[in-house]
Amino acid sequence: MDYPISAYDSLGFNVVKGKMAWHDEPVYVMYTGLRSWLTVIEITKSDLEHNRTLATMCKAGNALEQETNSGIHYAFAYYPSLKSSDSAKHGLNICNDGAKIYCEPTRFIGGEGMYRWANLPENIMLIPKMPLAVVDFIRVLQRSNADYLSTPSSYAWNSLLYSVQFTQEELLQVRDWLTMPELIRYQKSVTRIFLETHFAQEIDDSLEVDWNEVERYVRT
Repeated sequence: MDYPISAYDSLGFNVVKGKMAWHDEPVYVMYTGLRSWLTVIEITKSDLEHNRTLATMCKAGNALEQETNSGIHYAFAYYPSLKSSDSAKHGLNICNDGAKIYCEPTRFIGGEGMYRWANLPENIMLIPKMPLAVVDFIRVLQRSNADYLSTPSSYAWNSLLYSVQFTQEELLQVRDWLTMPELIRYQKSVTRIFLETHFAQEIDDSLEVDWNEVERYVRT
């Protein structure tokens, strides 16, 4: 088939066709980073909280999306300073210089389904740039080799609150890492009722936020 091979050529993606001993059909491999001018975030465990948050941010940044046999790829224009990394424990791989991914039209083992892009653009200028909030979030995750969710950077979370709009449900999932002033000022989903129901004690205990400040920013 011409698509998506013709699209890869026009976009300048470095894709090679090969044969693997463990697969009955040909596979297509894309070299990420400078070789394709593409940085790819691979989420393999979408049920984990940090990956749900990262997926929300990638979608908000209009990332290119590809379904995989174990999750999803989110791709942005090449971001040189991000290092390639992988973590099976946390279900998250960053594919940049020196890394590669399988891509459409590679079929899943067993023949049911294939890698499939949802939104390949017509030309390279339409590939979205990676939002700085996504870069910050990834770097927080990469900095710790242990349980990197236990000590997230306050700067990164403040940056996320400023740059990304979350639903009330998503805010509750990451509530332990939120800074109340930024939450109240920047999140449009926040209402007085929502705060009274879920965050009243935090506001009462805070030295930076009181209910008079809440009234300045949120809807009743």
